[in-house]
Amino acid sequence: MRLSLLALLGGALLPGALVAQSFSKLTPFASNLDLLVVDTTYDGVWRLSDRNQDGDFDDAGEVTAFYDDTLGSFVLTNPTCVAVAPDETVYVGDSTVDYILWMRDLNRDGDALDAGEHGIFFDSATNASLIAVPSIQSLTVDATGAVIVGNASTSSLGDDVVIRMVDGNANGDANDAGEAFSYGIVQVYGSGALGDSIPTRARVGPQGDVFYAEVGSTGVIPKGVYLMRDDVVVNGNCNDPGEIRPYWIPSGGGNPFFWGLEVTNDGTLFLTDHGGYRIWRAKDLNNDGQIQPGLPEEILYYQIPTRSLMWEVLAREDGAILVAEDETPDRLMIYRDLDQSGSIDQANEIGTVYDASQAIHVIRPRGAAFLRRPTLVATPNPVRLGQTVTLSFAGGPGSPVGLFASIASLPSFPLPPYGELELSPIGLVSVGVLGLNGAGAATLPIGIPIDPTLVGTIPLQSFELDPFRPHLSRRLDAQIRP
Repeated sequence: MRLSLLALLGGALLPGALVAQSFSKLTPFASNLDLLVVDTTYDGVWRLSDRNQDGDFDDAGEVTAFYDDTLGSFVLTNPTCVAVAPDETVYVGDSTVDYILWMRDLNRDGDALDAGEHGIFFDSATNASLIAVPSIQSLTVDATGAVIVGNASTSSLGDDVVIRMVDGNANGDANDAGEAFSYGIVQVYGSGALGDSIPTRARVGPQGDVFYAEVGSTGVIPKGVYLMRDDVVVNGNCNDPGEIRPYWIPSGGGNPFFWGLEVTNDGTLFLTDHGGYRIWRAKDLNNDGQIQPGLPEEILYYQIPTRSLMWEVLAREDGAILVAEDETPDRLMIYRDLDQSGSIDQANEIGTVYDASQAIHVIRPRGAAFLRRPTLVATPNPVRLGQTVTLSFAGGPGSPVGLFASIASLPSFPLPPYGELELSPIGLVSVGVLGLNGAGAATLPIGIPIDPTLVGTIPLQSFELDPFRPHLSRRLDAQIRP
């Protein structure tokens, strides 16, 4: 059966048999590869790559410049946040020059410094939508590729608001009329005291709702996590009464300052408090639309014993979280609940993936985002004899991607610098190479013959032939049913 199916796949990938096609958007949480980091002392973006797969970014060649404004075309003065879209476009927000840059590594040399690889996506001063973003606090991207911006007002300009931006005319920016609008206004500029609302980190949840952290300093709006849901009047925004609601007001007291917020695929929230030096974890277990303080829905995930200025928190696909810590030494912390107790309570559950005292380049991490790992999906899966299964590939724009198959799968086996091999080397074969389109995607339809010997499971992995960072996808178990 397996040998017959390998022959079938190989035949489908003969030269001339495949044309790169459109690919449905991925969620922003699909998979993790290299880490992009901005800090407020380096006017650019760092790219962190664990090339020897030892679990950190501290070795030679593992920290490189993805964008440096002394080499690029546009100035960065105070980059506060970075996000990566499903098509691997990188967005960087700066709260001093008040614009958002886009970046794409089109020639796959590991950076976005070449001509045509970066530009202005949105400019607070010149956009035709007349939207002001004088204090960009956060960026994220939803499953459709829309850019979601958290902005706080200043003494002279801007609402406390979450903004949605889309390049509607495909000219490379969201500066045209109607391409940016207030998705949810917490407080209109001038309607209350400055500091009543300070929206910090905004995230898109698994159902498409927007969550944001609130740290208003006057007490008018309780600090916590709020939910934006377009459900009272379904009109594409959350500005109708009742569409912005408290989701989680954490217990614990003190004077919290919530900045880092992460929402995972299963709806789990992680929230950093660098006023109380703690990390919270929460989940709406009874699906009533809010988090009840205290157990079981709210857990103090980790109480940090010393001062910790935590800016960003990211969930990794293996369940670990990374936290950007601006202290001395500056670090990217990793927390893993290895004993499944629900919290960090063992010494071996705490570590670092970057330490400025060990690494060659010193980074003061402020914002961070993962680049996308090559992705392989089969639709439908399982597939029945006589049906057509479509293999969907995603990776870097224009990259060649290989497809590999084997007679069996294996537990993850480190294969530096390519990632984790999850196929048995016995019977491992390459069944062709294809080219991804400008959006970093391609599809391959395969008709399954009505042949009972094909029934079973075959493990597959794709491999992006990126000259800077070749990398394997996660294993896909393609299942064929009678």
